[in-house]
Amino acid sequence: MNQGSGKGLLVALSCYVIWGTLPIFWKLLSAVPSSLVQVHRMIWCFVCVAVFCIVTKRHFLLMFRQRCAVLTLLAAGVLCTVNWTTYVITVNSGNIVESALGYYINPLISILIGLVFFKEKLSPAQVAATVLAVIGVVTFTVSYGQVPVMGLILAFSFGAYGAVKKWGGYPSVEAMAVESTFTGAAGLVALIAGCFMPGVWEALTPVTAVSPMAWTEGGAVLMALFVLAGFFTWLPLQLFSEAANRIPLTWIGFCQYLSPTLALCIGVFMFGEPFTFAHGVLFGCLWIGIALIAIEAAMRSRAKG
Repeated sequence: MNQGSGKGLLVALSCYVIWGTLPIFWKLLSAVPSSLVQVHRMIWCFVCVAVFCIVTKRHFLLMFRQRCAVLTLLAAGVLCTVNWTTYVITVNSGNIVESALGYYINPLISILIGLVFFKEKLSPAQVAATVLAVIGVVTFTVSYGQVPVMGLILAFSFGAYGAVKKWGGYPSVEAMAVESTFTGAAGLVALIAGCFMPGVWEALTPVTAVSPMAWTEGGAVLMALFVLAGFFTWLPLQLFSEAANRIPLTWIGFCQYLSPTLALCIGVFMFGEPFTFAHGVLFGCLWIGIALIAIEAAMRSRAKG
């Protein structure tokens, strides 16, 4: 593992630690409709990355002159929005387990895309880990009792998002800014529609706990949480973009198991959610696979030393 790959792996792990612990933050916004949180995430995510570009003197607007870059990052923005929107719909319809399952399947999709489209290779330990992961995910899916359509959309949309980002290979900060310009504009349109066309907003959120402009009533605390929602949306995505440019998608695929693992631990130990036998099989398979990869890496490092 060279220095660049080592830094890329550290960036990827940081990204998934943040994503895995975010349920603690989202609990603070549990009284706010998910669709309202979503549009604020999109808007404030753009604001955060734009401010970052200004402070670090990144001229991301120049990328709009590159037709290929615009089309690639527009596709990335669409895939990201599909993923976020599907997540909101899945959670609002009472299928949180299915949304979690989608993010367990997602690493397998990243690995598959890496093998098929980027001609990446798996080591023997990675092959064993992949087989174990498939066994665990299939066991969990069968236990769930039905085809997880929304979970599959979540898995494929984010897997495709990672592939598009890797294929583009654009500078991570500038690319994220262009991508966020598209999603931020969509979020702003949705917020304006919710303010002036209540019927449209009700279609997005059938049961509305607060009005689209509830931050004017909720005060500075709620507004600060909306801004933080944008920040915590931007930061891991920025780290993900950086990692996708530095390390193989197969590596990212295995790192992705960290996020749902942390989220499940938070759900079980902090919020008292159930841990079933199927969960146990899934996690046993995943962590045995991770142990195999770690042992193989250690042996290779010792052999080179």
